[in-house]
Amino acid sequence: MSGSKLRFPPQADLAQDSKGHGRIERRELWMVNATELEGYIQKEFGWQKMRLVGKIRCSRKRTRDTQWRSQETTTWVSSLDPNGATPQKIAAGIRHHWTIENGFFYVRDVSYGEDRSHARLVGAVMSTIRNLAISIIRRAGYPYMTDAWTYISNLPDLGFSLLLL
Repeated sequence: MSGSKLRFPPQADLAQDSKGHGRIERRELWMVNATELEGYIQKEFGWQKMRLVGKIRCSRKRTRDTQWRSQETTTWVSSLDPNGATPQKIAAGIRHHWTIENGFFYVRDVSYGEDRSHARLVGAVMSTIRNLAISIIRRAGYPYMTDAWTYISNLPDLGFSLLLL
């Protein structure tokens, strides 16, 4: 790579605004062909077939504000063919990733405190038990873990019947 720096154009390839919950959120996406980085990335990180690289800047403000309150920029990589990938496809894929992250891994990390656990020897077993519990609770139709725990803990027979579904 010898000192070269990947440069993004000043104008985003895609800008999307959304409004809800009293705030405005703007997502801007940049994407560039990663062929010039391919050899370096494969050598340094062992990543095969990286074809695209980009960044997303997410800005948030309350509806009554004139200035953005927060901005966060993240980098992404993809093995999608640059000829077939559009900014819309990339943005939809990233949104889908966060749906999974927020719906599953966040629950494990926050609700079940998995990141705070020091049980390294039984970590895999506990992770499997947590995954099973989350799956059972979701299959029973509960969108929020804490609501499910409260309801199920007051009805022990219900908890046992959920295991038999």
